Amino acid sequence: MEHDKAGFFAEVKDIAEKYVQDRLLLAKLEATEKVAGLVSKLYIIFPLAILAFFITMIASFLAGYYLSVWLGAYWAGYGIILLLYIILFFWLLYLHRSKLKHTVANKVVEAIFDNKHE
Repeated sequence: MEHDKAGFFAEVKDIAEKYVQDRLLLAKLEATEKVAGLVSKLYIIFPLAILAFFITMIASFLAGYYLSVWLGAYWAGYGIILLLYIILFFWLLYLHRSKLKHTVANKVVEAIFDNKHE
C-alpha cells in the first residue's frame, strides 16, 4: 500500500513538472510569435518611412523653389516652407501630448495581447 502511494505521488510530480515545462514552452512560443510579428511590421514600415522622408524632402525643395520663383525671392519661398514645417512640428507635438501617445500605446498593448488563436 505504501509503495502505491509513493508511485502515485512520483507520477503526479512527473506530470506536474511536464505540465509546467509545457506551459513555459507555450509562453516562450507565444512571445516569440508576437515579437516576430512586431519585427515584420517594423521591417515593412522602416523602409516606407525612409522613402516617405525622401519624397517629402524633394517635394519641399520643389515647392520652396517654385514659391521663390513665384515670389521673386529665395528667402520668401523657402521661408514659407520652413514656416509650414514649424507649424506642423508644433501641431504634432500637441497631438503627441493629447492623443497620439495613447493611440500608440494602445496599439502596442493590442499587438502584445492579441488573442487571435484562442
